Amino acid sequence: MNISSNNIRRIVIAGIFYAIFCLILYFSSWGKQVVYVIFIPIFPSIISSLLFNWIFQNSNDLERAGKETDPHKKLSILNESLNNIKECYLQDFEQDKLYLRRLYKIIHLSKEFENYNNKEDGIIVLAQTCRERAQKLIDDIKKKYEKEFEIEAQQINYPHSEKGRLNAISSANFYFENGNLKSSERDEAGAIEDFNKAIRIRPDYTDAYNNRGLSKEKLGDFKGAIEDFTEAIRIEPNDAKAYKNRGLSKEKLGDFKGAIEDYNKAIRIKPDYADAYYDRGVSKDKLGDYKGAIEDYNKAIRIEHNDADAYYNRGVSKEKLGDYKGAIEDYTEAIRIKPNFAEAYCNRGLSKVDLGDYKGAIEDYTEAIRIEPDLADAYFARGFSKEKLGDYKGAIEDYTEAIRIEPDLADAYYNRGVSKEKLGDYKGAIEDYTEAIRIEPDYADAYCNRGISKVDLGDYKGAIEDYNEAIRIKPDDADAYYYRGFSKDKLGDYEGAIEDYTEAIRIEPNFADAYNSRGLSKSIFGDYEGAIKDQNEAIRIKPDFAEAYNNRGLSKVFLDDYRGAIEDCTEAIRIKPDFAEAYCVRGFSKKGKGDFWGAIEDFNETIRIDPALDLAYERRANCFRELAEKKTNASRKAELIAKAEADERKARALS
Repeated sequence: MNISSNNIRRIVIAGIFYAIFCLILYFSSWGKQVVYVIFIPIFPSIISSLLFNWIFQNSNDLERAGKETDPHKKLSILNESLNNIKECYLQDFEQDKLYLRRLYKIIHLSKEFENYNNKEDGIIVLAQTCRERAQKLIDDIKKKYEKEFEIEAQQINYPHSEKGRLNAISSANFYFENGNLKSSERDEAGAIEDFNKAIRIRPDYTDAYNNRGLSKEKLGDFKGAIEDFTEAIRIEPNDAKAYKNRGLSKEKLGDFKGAIEDYNKAIRIKPDYADAYYDRGVSKDKLGDYKGAIEDYNKAIRIEHNDADAYYNRGVSKEKLGDYKGAIEDYTEAIRIKPNFAEAYCNRGLSKVDLGDYKGAIEDYTEAIRIEPDLADAYFARGFSKEKLGDYKGAIEDYTEAIRIEPDLADAYYNRGVSKEKLGDYKGAIEDYTEAIRIEPDYADAYCNRGISKVDLGDYKGAIEDYNEAIRIKPDDADAYYYRGFSKDKLGDYEGAIEDYTEAIRIEPNFADAYNSRGLSKSIFGDYEGAIKDQNEAIRIKPDFAEAYNNRGLSKVFLDDYRGAIEDCTEAIRIKPDFAEAYCVRGFSKKGKGDFWGAIEDFNETIRIDPALDLAYERRANCFRELAEKKTNASRKAELIAKAEADERKARALS
């Protein structure tokens, strides 16, 4: 037997202590015979037992290997552990389960070397050798075990004997435990093979059916899992765990009502079954019964006080009911129990967003990213909060990172397009909306926003095509009708625009912008009274709607109601002090009343706010000429005409 230097030291130390004990006993009045008869003969087995205990029960070598960052040290620990297992196996300590558990762990840890970059030092080959040695020892243990029990022979030679029955049970238990070990190492296919063998030997092995069902569930075979859990229930009708597991598989298939029925049965059998209450809460949440879900999470938490997932899911249900403060409390408790619960940080951030606390939300998303650097949802949500705070560049960075992690995250492309649009990068926005549509061809909002960016670039026909597509996908999309109406307006199709605004209002009766825009189209079309009615409605819905006051004032101008127009424009300016168009319309109204100097003051203010508004120069020039005609003083008249000519030149230059 090849014994490592560490274990030699352990044997020597144990031998010294044992020898001292024997000497003390030997020189006692009655101990000489005891030493010869008992202690010397059993010395080897005692040393072996001590060796086994030292190697396994007091060893944390595999835990150290898992934490070790130096690949050479890690491999050295794995090889030493493998040697120790082999020593104990050759000593026949009959600890097969423990050997297998540690051997599978060694294989799992040695697989980490497959991604090791430095291939020149041969460590990948050494790791492969370690893995092969571990697998060989696993195979030897299994062969030895099968040979000892002679599984097939037992079933033929002792079909009804007590010895055959006990041996079959032992053999089935071996495969069952081996399957559990493989499942713990995520080898579900291998686990199913061992559970199959256990069931073949013991057809009434309920735990094997249950665990095979769990392995099938992990592989996505939910129907197969349900069959296994059903068989476990047939054998043992009061198996609460089988009902709970079957409910979970039904839930995965979307059969939430069927799942709840199984959870109910599990709870009837085992009233303090916290997991069943928890899973029933999940199914109720999926069915929209958020209050019922919260009641179940309450019961789960009452039984298991430190169940972080129950607090988390209760928070999710509270959030769906609009109880954002309650949700935050639950997410906070989940984080207290499980400090590295990234999803809880992320969802707490979402609840903070719902309360308008974007800075607090960003802090939570940042913590989630610290815990899980590749959590795309956290980057996406943080980008959204930055966007709400006006940090469009920061938002774009986060959306870009989310896309790097999940290249097919359509919402990230869409939101990045929104941020680019806010920064005036309309072409970049169109590219992102196009990519979102490629990923999700029925993404109506992406079509709508791409249309808006095309409008910003003056491509009204292209915009209308996108709005048409958005409406095809989402026929009740009021925004799509509204923006299509706007594009038709820009192309001079006022009748078509009015039709679209009317449809938007039908879908959304309190759509103030649609009333205002329809009124403007009616005004251009010559229906000033109809325009005023629409603008009245827009102002009723949205009392601080400066643009609606201005547009109503403009309609009143065309009806020669200059006083009413001045009142409306004054209200628009009160709401929006730098509203250049409102000053311009008020100036025009004052001119209509003959107040030329008052009009000039308003046109001056218009030009101060918007120096590129050619209409203001043109109308101010008209006022100067009207004043010049009334002057008898030649020099003063010439001065006013010169000002008029200067404004007219400026207006021509800008038009």
